[in-house]
This record gives sequence, structure tokens and C-alpha cells, in this order.
Amino acid sequence: MAAFKAHCAVGLWQRDVLKIAGSERTAMGDFGRFTRLQDLPTRRAFASLIKTAIKNIDEGTDKPVAKKAVVRRDPDSVVAPDDLLSSLKHNRAAQKIWDGFSSYSHRKEYVEWITEAKRPETRARRVSDAVSMMATGQSKNTKYERC
Repeated sequence: MAAFKAHCAVGLWQRDVLKIAGSERTAMGDFGRFTRLQDLPTRRAFASLIKTAIKNIDEGTDKPVAKKAVVRRDPDSVVAPDDLLSSLKHNRAAQKIWDGFSSYSHRKEYVEWITEAKRPETRARRVSDAVSMMATGQSKNTKYERC
């Protein structure tokens, strides 16, 4: 149920299974907007819908909500630029952190930050900064971790 200043709405979990007559999708809820008591369904009609919903649940014919599959990406699938890889080879601590990143996004944040640089000077500075941050064990967005 949802209540507002000028109207209210009622929704049922099994909207598609129950096939509610006159169900309008123009407003929240399965019955449209209720602005006055006369807009409500009759007790008999509402009770019938509830009983049907209970029966569907008991029989297992209600539609379960489909969950989205979570896609886990391999951190090794991130293609690092050559200048970053060569800088990591010269700094063992940073290389160890880079190899230890367990998530795809940690590596991707660094790679995108470096490759988005427009000038070669900016790119070189970002590579240097990335290696020094990794050498100290920081992720790219460490400053936002405790917000």
C-alpha cells in the first residue's frame, strides 16, 4: 500500500499471475489511483483476489522474481598499458599489490585513469602516481572508502 495526500494505491505481488480486471499501469498499484472510497474494489472482489493469491502460493504456481545473474570478471582480463607494466616491474611492492588485486574493478580503475590522459606528460605522471599509490597499498579511490 502507498498513501499520499490526495490518493492511495494498493499493489499485489502477483500482478501478472492474478490478471486483475481493469488493472491500469498508468498509476501506482494494481487498481489505479484511489481518490475516494467508491474507487475501492468490493470486499468480495478483493477477498477473491487474496484467496487466489494464497492458493497460487500454496500450489507453487506464483511467479518467482527472476534474479539477475552476477557477472564476475577475472582481474587478469584487464589489459594494462605497457608503460604501467614496465613501471610495475621496477617496483616490487607495487607489483605485489597489482598481482594481489582480487577484483576486476581495482585494476580497471587504475587502467582507465591512466589511459584517459590526453597529454603524454599527464599519462607519465599518472603512471608514476599509480605505482606509488600501489606501493603503499592504496586502491585508486582510497579517499572515498570511508564516506
